[in-house]
Amino acid sequence: MIEFVLIFNGQSEIRLLKWYKVLLAAEQAAAIQLAIRTVKLHASLSNGIIDWDRGSLILRQYADLTIVFAVENSDNKLLAHEMIHFFATCLDRYFGGVSELDLIFNYLKAYHVLDEIIMNGRFCEASTKAIVKASTAHDQFELANIN
Repeated sequence: MIEFVLIFNGQSEIRLLKWYKVLLAAEQAAAIQLAIRTVKLHASLSNGIIDWDRGSLILRQYADLTIVFAVENSDNKLLAHEMIHFFATCLDRYFGGVSELDLIFNYLKAYHVLDEIIMNGRFCEASTKAIVKASTAHDQFELANIN
């Protein structure tokens, strides 16, 4: 099971964070700080797997953004690594070239794309086309309800 999904930039500013495991707020904050520090300590590792006390941190770096999935030891780490790339591809297709500014100003849309891919800490959709179509339909639904 995925414990959390984290995207942060080179200055360690969190751009997206989604928890799938229930923890107290203080425990969540401590885990995120530890995860960011651990990834920064392994700065030469732009793509890979880092073992830590809670399981494994699976990471991939795209430009200045680092995407991290924290998974349990029993999970398939290679699948999680590929799903990070799949998530980045879906964001890229949905936004037409994703950037850090998209995650800042359109964070709800980024969360919606993530929710289409992962539910309750498990991967549930593996079609980029289906995810982009569902996210676009959601946008159209929101626009129709505003008018």
